[in-house]
Amino acid sequence: MAQKIVVNWPENSPAEQVGVYKVLQSKDGGAFNFAGQTAHPPFEVNGPLPGVYAFKIVASNLAGDGPESDPASTPSAPSKPVTPTVTVETTP
Repeated sequence: MAQKIVVNWPENSPAEQVGVYKVLQSKDGGAFNFAGQTAHPPFEVNGPLPGVYAFKIVASNLAGDGPESDPASTPSAPSKPVTPTVTVETTP
């Protein structure tokens, strides 16, 4: 089954004349690197490898780049389940 990550955010005000949104990506707590850009949200990452991904968005217009958004992350792997109990039952 193919998986993808969809990163979505509300667009900036039209008055800001954003030309592109730059997407920064981090994997497993590493440094954020440029992942791509889009004129409008959302941004999709197809076929990600296992791991925890975090994303930041930067709006850019003719005056330059704005500040980075706060990061948003994919869910981390679930914790270890509680040890199961096993019983033997006798049926009549």
